[in-house]
Amino acid sequence: MIYKYSDYLKKSSEKNKTNHTLLFPVRTLDDMQSLKLINPKYVVKPTFFSRYKTLTSHLDTLKEFEPMCVDEYTPVDTRNRRYYIDHIDNAISHKCILYRVAAGNSLGTHNFLWKIPMNQTEEDRISKNQEVIQKIQKDMPSYHTRAMRRAFTDRTSLICSLKPMHARNLYKSLTGDNSAASHLKEKEVDERVQQAFDQQDPDILQDLRELNKGQPSKYEIFFDKAKQYIESVVETAVDDRRHDRFTHLATAMSIPDLHRQVASTCPPDTPIPSEQWLRFQFAPKNATSYSSLQYTGKLDVKFQVQSRQLRKDHIDMHYASAAFRYLKEFAVKFREFTTFVCMDDKHHCKVGEPNHPVAAVDRGKRVIVGQEKVFAVSDHDFTKFSIVPSVTMLLDIPESIYGSFYRGQVYVGVKDLVLEPSSPIRHITEASKILELEQDQKPVLLIYTDGGPDHRLTYLSVQLSLICLFLNGKYDMLVAVRTPPMNSWKNPPERIMSILNLALQSVGLMREQQSDDFEKKVKSISTLSQLRDLAKQSQDDMQEMKDSIEPVKLLLTKLFERLFLKEKAFKSFSAASADDISEMWKNLELFGEPLEDNLKQAELNKCLKDR
Repeated sequence: MIYKYSDYLKKSSEKNKTNHTLLFPVRTLDDMQSLKLINPKYVVKPTFFSRYKTLTSHLDTLKEFEPMCVDEYTPVDTRNRRYYIDHIDNAISHKCILYRVAAGNSLGTHNFLWKIPMNQTEEDRISKNQEVIQKIQKDMPSYHTRAMRRAFTDRTSLICSLKPMHARNLYKSLTGDNSAASHLKEKEVDERVQQAFDQQDPDILQDLRELNKGQPSKYEIFFDKAKQYIESVVETAVDDRRHDRFTHLATAMSIPDLHRQVASTCPPDTPIPSEQWLRFQFAPKNATSYSSLQYTGKLDVKFQVQSRQLRKDHIDMHYASAAFRYLKEFAVKFREFTTFVCMDDKHHCKVGEPNHPVAAVDRGKRVIVGQEKVFAVSDHDFTKFSIVPSVTMLLDIPESIYGSFYRGQVYVGVKDLVLEPSSPIRHITEASKILELEQDQKPVLLIYTDGGPDHRLTYLSVQLSLICLFLNGKYDMLVAVRTPPMNSWKNPPERIMSILNLALQSVGLMREQQSDDFEKKVKSISTLSQLRDLAKQSQDDMQEMKDSIEPVKLLLTKLFERLFLKEKAFKSFSAASADDISEMWKNLELFGEPLEDNLKQAELNKCLKDR
């Protein structure tokens, strides 16, 4: 086997050497092209209709012999792309020509399609098709050999003295050669030379950060406002706000957020640059990298993002993943009648004691900060109170299983871990309230969650909560699926957590100080259960506990409402009250005597077993 592979490599190497010495292109368009006549399909199956709907809709708007590029509508995956092209004749209701050009190697195949008349002579059809093909071939890339480029360089050297990099650029501009560079360094040099020719200035090859002087930009007003915003907000040290209730680490959570914040301070009719151009005004993250040439350094800030988490495998991952795929296929098939809901809780955020703010997230996450600034917050590893952000996402079901399931309306609730603990019935009650806000309530409800204790489908408390939701919403069908064990990252709201981190990295949190008597009681408490017992013993202590944590909840709610997913602003919801939970739990009275809504799992199993 090794000998065969070695022999194959030798033959390939010899073939490449031979191709490099040729004075004509290895592949010509005549060798690479093919034509296929597609007869109209008047009866199209629903599966093909939905898969090719976008392509056929655009084809209907084109005139006869007006070509369109099919590659813009094909799937990204190679296998699905090939299936798409091979079965395209099952969805076209016009008589068409499919023109394919195989570029070879990893470049793939270019596909074009155009309509032709139903009644036309063979001679006219060939003539018209040839005109269309010639028009397409003018824009098709060509690939020349090294020997062809070397011959041009040698001939020009007889007339004038040209550097190799200038000769390569001149050859490509005259012949339209699209061949790749011989190595990475040559590619970098050619890109710089091309930039110099495009700008008609050879001195532009120097670092772009040195070119900030000169003619003012039309965005000067915007950038001046951005500098003022950065100096007054982003670069303000934490110590300058030490006595505030909240410690602001960086109020500009992201590039889009900084863009919106600065634009809101500009006068009317002020030219506003794009978000990408604003990014290029930052100082580069790594001044020694090649990508730093894109940055001007006009704004004295830098931008960094957090790293991803590790993922683990599980023996049941394939089964659980298949169940999620079936759920998505079901949603696509009955999308007109289906609501798709995903839920998850974020890890709790620490809330510090009065005058001792604590970072809402762990260390190591990075945000927009002043270039020379280091932000810090009180270092307290132990806290008594915590906030739990809860995410409920109503997905926009795509038209195809290959579409994105990461679009929809995101609802975020901020809950006190002491007085508003997570439970199955609480999640279901909050989801029910959110679904009631939707004007078009559909008969089928799909729910996808992780496998935590509040969503584990084998738990009786979860099953009873789902029954309550089914009865309360008067649904015809409810389907609940969980993620594979140790693979909660498959849940779409898990991807929302990285967006929430943008807001959480911007503040340090501490609760508001209450009466001396209350603070004295809290000081002697060290566990979560003791805090809950304190709230149960006295209504006054419970109210002071709520008043102490309420400003923190309001702040995080406002921060979350500034976030966006695919141009859709996040919405907030309030935690379910005890009355709301009791009202939801009463749906079980249809099956007998009412149960308490705060029973633990073992108590609930015993109670139903004794009936």
